[in-house]
Amino acid sequence: MRLHFATAFVLSATLITLAYLDVFNAPFIFDDGLYIINNPRITDLRNFWPPGGARYLIYLSFAINFKFGGLSTFGYHGLNIAIHLVNAMLVYSLVTITFRAPLFGSMEEKDRVSLAFYTAIISMAVFASHPVQTQAVSYVTQRFASLATLFYLLSLALYVKWRLGESGRFPGPLLYIAALASAVAAQYAKEISFTLPLVIALYELSFFRGFSSNVKRLWPLIPFLAVLAILPLTFLGPGTGGADIGASIERMQIDELSRLSRYTYLVTQFRVVATYLRLMVFPAWQNLDYDYPVYNSFLAPEVAASFVFEAVLFLGACYLFIRSYRARSGLPALAAAGVVWFFITLSVESSLIPIQDVIFEHRLYLPAAGLAVTFACAMAYLATRLQKRFGLKLSVSSALIMLITIVPLAGATHLRNHVWSDELVFWKDVTSKSPGKWRAHNNLGTVYYKKGEFGKAADSFKDSIRVNLRRQ
Repeated sequence: MRLHFATAFVLSATLITLAYLDVFNAPFIFDDGLYIINNPRITDLRNFWPPGGARYLIYLSFAINFKFGGLSTFGYHGLNIAIHLVNAMLVYSLVTITFRAPLFGSMEEKDRVSLAFYTAIISMAVFASHPVQTQAVSYVTQRFASLATLFYLLSLALYVKWRLGESGRFPGPLLYIAALASAVAAQYAKEISFTLPLVIALYELSFFRGFSSNVKRLWPLIPFLAVLAILPLTFLGPGTGGADIGASIERMQIDELSRLSRYTYLVTQFRVVATYLRLMVFPAWQNLDYDYPVYNSFLAPEVAASFVFEAVLFLGACYLFIRSYRARSGLPALAAAGVVWFFITLSVESSLIPIQDVIFEHRLYLPAAGLAVTFACAMAYLATRLQKRFGLKLSVSSALIMLITIVPLAGATHLRNHVWSDELVFWKDVTSKSPGKWRAHNNLGTVYYKKGEFGKAADSFKDSIRVNLRRQ
């Protein structure tokens, strides 16, 4: 088992280092100015006591970066990449321990260990190398998404290990307390963590035989469900107080809720989720600042078609899970759970809570873990069929699958990160893909201005004004 973990770690570290090599010294971009460069709060760690406020742990991490490196981007990017590595290994660990849950109890131990390793390592590799993850890793500010994901995955993994009685050197209660503490920490990282208690409860009911055994074992879920109150209290409470930029950002986040109606945002999200699914399958034409259409009717053909597709996908996954659960067939159940995970973890930012920007790729960071697991389960099933029919070893077929899928993904991530590594190249890329977005032209003009290319800056600013006037 230790050899398996070491192998997964070396592979993950290699993939991530090679894919993200260009961004270690990449510049701050876009909202990095608001959250980091021009944020006086992060310049003094004393501003973080007493603790509190929305996204407190993220701002604290920025302050720690500032303490040891000022505004040198190397430390900020280095920490983001390290967080991504930890998350990849948490995906690996979570899949591995899931194979030890009661739902997989009908498998032979040798087959279970082998299948768990190859499913977990493919899941980890897809999560680590997929180019859609670049916005949450290469864009410093979106540590919001990656660090929240770390606490989210860690809490679930610790809870599962506690349920399995695998506390190791630690007392069982300590493992449970650590899982709960991580769940609380996730709430102070980003609002996407609101779904964590629900996911833990669903995991308990799905992989630990539901209500078929002692109902008393469900009592430990109550403290996790109580965690649901943290985010509402954070936003309705006093916040960070004062006139500092942290409080201003919190007010801005609340103000955004009134920019679009809930109905308009919801129907638009049906189309956005379809785009997210396309990016997971075919990660082309990536963009930081999409010029995405807003839909005002569910009856719009694009919206209705997207809704039908997503409903079929979600309900199909639920049906597959129920059928597999009854048959005590763990692998297809885990594949179905990955799809359900995608929709649940995306629900905070893609449902009834309106956000000014209807689409951002970093919102896929946590949901992508579920689809990575679904893909890995499908590939593991294919590998077992090849083994039975042609005698091809699981190790050989898994290596071939990794070669065919992971290498192109890692290559695409490296190419995408080349864009992130240069601010001028980056905003040229955005304006070429979103020519109707005024702030893309404005940001390109700002880059030209900083470089002393005033003529090009003026042209970009004119383009920004022209596009903005056209939309009014």
